[in-house]
Amino acid sequence: MADVERYIRIEREVRSNWVAIPLGEKVQVWETTSAVSDSGEPRILFHIRYLETVSRGQRVKYLGKIFPILEVSDSKRLVGLELTCRG
Repeated sequence: MADVERYIRIEREVRSNWVAIPLGEKVQVWETTSAVSDSGEPRILFHIRYLETVSRGQRVKYLGKIFPILEVSDSKRLVGLELTCRG
């Protein structure tokens, strides 16, 4: 995936509204990767700095699109987090 935009917004649902998590308003993206799940569904991976409040069930806004967060794991290649989102 091309490195078009270097920032994402991470949001959580609060009383039927989506709001930025603490420190999630403008999160620098180190790298994005497109992938395909074992079942053939598209995925997008975002590599970001470590943020304690990121979790499954939240979402990423990137380039005007919404990506539900399916998994949050420690990045093996970079010091930070890897967010696996439904693409």
